[in-house]
Amino acid sequence: MKTMKGNSLMQEPVHPGYYIGEELKSRGMTRKALAMQIGLQPSHLTEVIKGKRNISSQLAAKLEETLGLPAAYWIKLQLRYDYEVKLSEQQDEEVRKAENELSKYDEILDMRTIYKSIGISKMTAPERLEFCENILGLQYSSELQRKAIGWYHRSEKTGNDPRMIATWTALARYSASQRPIPQGKFDKNRMDDLAFELREIFMENHNTMNRVEWKLAEYGIRFCITPKVKLASVDGFSFIKDGVPAIVVTKRFDRIDNLSFAVLHEVGHLKMHSDRKEYESNLNLATEDEDLLPKIEAEANKYAAEILIPNDLWKDAPQVPMNPYIIQKKYSAWAMKQGLNKWIALGRVSHETGMYMFKSDETRCIN
Repeated sequence: MKTMKGNSLMQEPVHPGYYIGEELKSRGMTRKALAMQIGLQPSHLTEVIKGKRNISSQLAAKLEETLGLPAAYWIKLQLRYDYEVKLSEQQDEEVRKAENELSKYDEILDMRTIYKSIGISKMTAPERLEFCENILGLQYSSELQRKAIGWYHRSEKTGNDPRMIATWTALARYSASQRPIPQGKFDKNRMDDLAFELREIFMENHNTMNRVEWKLAEYGIRFCITPKVKLASVDGFSFIKDGVPAIVVTKRFDRIDNLSFAVLHEVGHLKMHSDRKEYESNLNLATEDEDLLPKIEAEANKYAAEILIPNDLWKDAPQVPMNPYIIQKKYSAWAMKQGLNKWIALGRVSHETGMYMFKSDETRCIN
């Protein structure tokens, strides 16, 4: 018989009494007849056959006399059954402990989303726990922090569920760990050089994702995409693991203006904030000085905006009425004249004015 334990099919131990019943069937013999021959109460024999009583050495000897099967055979079956029962009980306890620990994780992270995203739903509970601790690198559940703050570029208004942001963060760290270690060496003092080279890639918007990954690797930074999860409106995230930085994006919007700002926001963090201890923390969910966070995020935003369109250039942008059609027409022409990607210019207009009613075309998509 098979039973489900910890999401895995396991063979249930077979009591040796089952084999007595099988012998009786093959010989066309009744339980009562066998009980009489071995001097046992029929009810006692029935309990043995049903697995409610074990086979003793005395009963094994009587079975040898009556059925012709060695007593050692029955004793061996009983010992194997006892061992398998003990092993099953130990496995049950391991499953119980693992499921208990995973349930604690589930209070902090959406474990179902993690299992599904990584493809470990069919693992046993102990296997999933080992994966989460050793491969995902999760700390003990009691040590995890739920505060959804850290080095992110994300929506300020929606999708800020702490549990789901923590879930996406764990997936992002795992995704980045699967990427090769970059050949380049990270140096935060070279981040401006990197930012301007990335700027050119974004302005051209051709084979963009591959070129961004290659360029970041030159500067010693891993790069990957981890799709967004529900209730977590994250665009980008950066962290350092074992001395190797990583930038992870969601491509939540398939738009060059969103991608360019998210990546350069994280480059800004690596330039200005990578010495902070939070960058090496396990989930990068919190900093001791929460009051500092708005300032830190504002610095990264300012850095990204200035790299994409320097303020000296931006101050000469067209002065036009707050009309989406006119703004799009004038700023598109101005951007082309300045050698800028028109959607990066219009994206900055949207960010500063809150106007998002521009008519998109295929050139806005990440190419």
